[in-house]
Amino acid sequence: QDVDNAIKFMRSKSAGWKISNKKFGLIGGSAGGHLSLLYGHAYDSAAVVKTIISIAGPTDMTDTIFQHYAANYGIGYVFEALLGSTYQDNPQVYRDASPLYHAGTVPTFFLTGGYDTLVPPWQSYRMFDTLSLHGIVTDTTVFMNADHNIFGPNGVNQHQIYDEVMMWLNQHLGN
Repeated sequence: QDVDNAIKFMRSKSAGWKISNKKFGLIGGSAGGHLSLLYGHAYDSAAVVKTIISIAGPTDMTDTIFQHYAANYGIGYVFEALLGSTYQDNPQVYRDASPLYHAGTVPTFFLTGGYDTLVPPWQSYRMFDTLSLHGIVTDTTVFMNADHNIFGPNGVNQHQIYDEVMMWLNQHLGN
């Protein structure tokens, strides 16, 4: 609902801000990547999301290894608070909150760290594969020198990230 409200607000201000009210790109890191993916692929009833960029965003909340990683980071309780249940008590609500199971038609770009121990890279790979199999434009970059912080040691990846994100946005949203 927050993403929907933000898009509605920007659409209402589009004339004054001199932005399009018909095409938006969503970009988010980690939980923001998850929300961008879920909204863009499952809840964009106005069909204004034209591209999504997920930076280490979870795609499959039913992945027990991902849940284990989250517990190791001390954030497992967040899922229970957000979804109102544990996975064991209600696996369907976790599936419903998984962008992987709502893969739509929005071009999607994944950026992930090859050594991410919070959101393992296969989270991105699985959704990338699902989109690819359905002919949806998708791409991924894996930073093999990075963990959940894809910028890598001393921010070494920042210029590549900027260049790839800008290229993707220009390709899918125009200037």
